[in-house]
Amino acid sequence: MSLVPDTCCFEAPGGLIMQTQFWDTNVAGSPADSWTIHGLWPDSCDGTYLEDCDPSRDYTDITELLDSQGATSTLDYMQQYWLNDDGTSEELWAHEWATHGTCYSTLQVDCLPSGSPAGAEAVAFFESVVNLFQTLPTYTWLADAGITPSSSKTHTLSSLVSALEAGSGGYTPALGCSSHTLNSISWYFNLKGSVIDGEFIPINSPDSSSCPSSGINSDKMPPSLDLNHPSLELDLLPRTFFVKQLPVDANIPVAIASELVAAHGNPSILSITRTTEEISIVGEAVGDDSQWKCIKIAGPLEFGLTGVMCSFTTPLRDANIPVFAISTWNTDYILIPRVKVDAAIAALTEHGWRFRDM
Repeated sequence: MSLVPDTCCFEAPGGLIMQTQFWDTNVAGSPADSWTIHGLWPDSCDGTYLEDCDPSRDYTDITELLDSQGATSTLDYMQQYWLNDDGTSEELWAHEWATHGTCYSTLQVDCLPSGSPAGAEAVAFFESVVNLFQTLPTYTWLADAGITPSSSKTHTLSSLVSALEAGSGGYTPALGCSSHTLNSISWYFNLKGSVIDGEFIPINSPDSSSCPSSGINSDKMPPSLDLNHPSLELDLLPRTFFVKQLPVDANIPVAIASELVAAHGNPSILSITRTTEEISIVGEAVGDDSQWKCIKIAGPLEFGLTGVMCSFTTPLRDANIPVFAISTWNTDYILIPRVKVDAAIAALTEHGWRFRDM
């Protein structure tokens, strides 16, 4: 990157700063009551941006760099609030510095005081990112408006934006969604002075949110699973099934009860669940009852493993495919409408699930 006079005092060519946050849904150890840091990016006002501006300063051991220059409190904070959902946090930190941090004109080596140690500009970058993030408590601002993670309640885009505007003093961020699931936010600033000690002046987002206008889910999912493990491969069972609901005081049909206790050389699925509200029955279909197909996790699953059913059903929810779920000691089953089989396979495959023998 070539410098022009005085660019140590202001950002050039980009004067638009974007602070991005994750609503981490699949990172072990991510805080339950906070969003996490993605990065701090210098953009131009026309929406363009520079990347990877100085490979000679692509520092890799960020932990050692921060520790050696006394930025231990920043490092401690990053280890809790700057997490990678696809690799190590070290990899994310190094990527954010190399891709975006090296493009700040005010963080060029020539802008540092004489005698600064190697990498001091990167240390200043991470300190500034953390300091700015701490002024943007997105989770708290949503919670103050009664918006907290929920597996059953959804929100409108306008209600989320209104809550964030109220918390931030009237500034509009850009919200990001994957289908109907909230997963990111971007706050925008103009910068008066240097990244190191300048003033970040909040502005409204120049970009629109990518979320739908309603039905937005803000739930925080459990950590992701290793979908490459053989026990988490999927089978589409060849048979078709029925799903029936009976009143709680109904008698279970004799034929079904007999089938449940009979010994089988080639057993199928038969599930009877009685609660205080209803009786639900799932069984192999005959004739016109065959409205459902079944996808099974190969198993056996380690007892106590969490997040399996959530990870199994989330892609189907996002694809608007209704399901009926059955969990057993060793594995999980999902029944889907027969007419939705192809869509279900596509949705699960897209999210990393693998089918055997297909």
